Amino acid sequence: MRVQHIAALAALAALSCAILPGCLQSPEVDAKPSSIERVSEPGGPEAVGEASQPMGRVPQEFGSKDFPFVVQIKDDGKDPGGGWQRSITTLTFSVYHDTEAVYTWDCPIEIGMPIRSKGQGTISPSRASLWTAQAANAAVDLVRDSRDDPDEWIGVSVLFCRDLYTRMQGQLNSNHKWLGATVAMGSNP
Repeated sequence: MRVQHIAALAALAALSCAILPGCLQSPEVDAKPSSIERVSEPGGPEAVGEASQPMGRVPQEFGSKDFPFVVQIKDDGKDPGGGWQRSITTLTFSVYHDTEAVYTWDCPIEIGMPIRSKGQGTISPSRASLWTAQAANAAVDLVRDSRDDPDEWIGVSVLFCRDLYTRMQGQLNSNHKWLGATVAMGSNP
């Protein structure tokens, strides 16, 4: 009986939030006049389950679907590590003033990693995608926050992309010992 009571309360709370959308929103309002956000394409990353923010946009996290890996060199199984897989994609970013994008740019990116490594064992394409998404999200936050004002990225997006590639590679290889991943500027897929 107690379980049913708890379930009923949870359903009531969920219904209340559906009727009153402000209950999931933070009362704080971002005081910055602009922000950098990841721009997702249709069929892009999976939803992250965040409520709408007061400025009218939900920052999107990159997901594993944004980094599809394919085998480039099959693993022959002879050495402690082997094979190579890669993902080529384009990440899009924008600087926003309120809800209007005032500057948008692309970072074409190519990520490579072994299929099997001495330190990590077998790395499936789905695992490679997940690790890359985690590294991308952490690196984007570091690059974005490296400037005091998001408007400082307007017109110098190539610097944003270069820093992103460097930080993603560092994230991948520091989070996964002896991985040997590479991150570089790619061509548009």
